[in-house]
Amino acid sequence: MAIQIDAIYQDGVLRPSAPLDRPDSTPVIVTVTPAVALQGADGNRGCQRGRRITVDEFRRIMKDCTIKAPPLPPDWDRHDVYSDHD
Repeated sequence: MAIQIDAIYQDGVLRPSAPLDRPDSTPVIVTVTPAVALQGADGNRGCQRGRRITVDEFRRIMKDCTIKAPPLPPDWDRHDVYSDHD
């Protein structure tokens, strides 16, 4: 089971901020991402923000990336989905 933890890099060693629920000598894979890179513009941790785009750019992206599909038949309902499942 993968978990995400906070840690401090100190004297050449990563030190978790809290104890891990793992037995000693358990092999793990570590991905290091500086905490500063995880902070939003307001300083809180969360999703990284991409470059800002204008409303017109957003509309163009939505138009270009929207999948065009025919409408569902008028008599279609959720029972059609459930009947085809399993």
